[in-house]
Amino acid sequence: MDTVNLRTIIANAEHHEQRTGELSQLLRSRLHSLHGTIAPRASELLDFVTQYVRRLPDILDALLELNALQGTEDRAEVLANSCGELFARPPPLLQGHLGLNGAMSSAYLAHRLIEETSDHHLVVHGQALIPLDSTRSNLVIHQLIGEGFANQLDSAASLLSSDLVSGWAPPSPAAGQKAPSATLTKALMQRWPCLQDSLAGDIFRLPPTIH
Repeated sequence: MDTVNLRTIIANAEHHEQRTGELSQLLRSRLHSLHGTIAPRASELLDFVTQYVRRLPDILDALLELNALQGTEDRAEVLANSCGELFARPPPLLQGHLGLNGAMSSAYLAHRLIEETSDHHLVVHGQALIPLDSTRSNLVIHQLIGEGFANQLDSAASLLSSDLVSGWAPPSPAAGQKAPSATLTKALMQRWPCLQDSLAGDIFRLPPTIH
């Protein structure tokens, strides 16, 4: 998969937001309903969502690079293509969600799809497709999208993941899978900082540590 087209779609969504301010208005209306652990200033929310959406193409590039090294590039390619399709040809659940607002929902669905599929691969094959941490950012986006619709997207991610993994060919015992070394994994994490969830750090109010 070439993520250039995905980056273009995201850039167009940002231009739509600059013209309309549609997502900014939505985010302001959601401030009062956010969970108590999420404590952003209003000015931070739009930047957070923008960075969350922009992060996705980098995650897909990292996914493809890592799986080329560990011999599972075919599965990663199918997963990456499915994520790209959520933007290029949104499913009925996402139709009508325009601009950066729509990109936020598409990116959340893609993040959840990656998470579900990688976790399945870890359980079945003993190795995740990607060492991605997006838990805190996904929690914030879940709140911003709204509980009801975000739950629908979570269910859709589970169904899409099930369809993907059902189409995987059984692994060849002779071929095996090449697990990346600890050194290589560390180098990949440095090359792809998108794999570490640092976006939500400034807007999360975490409870104090109990000693």
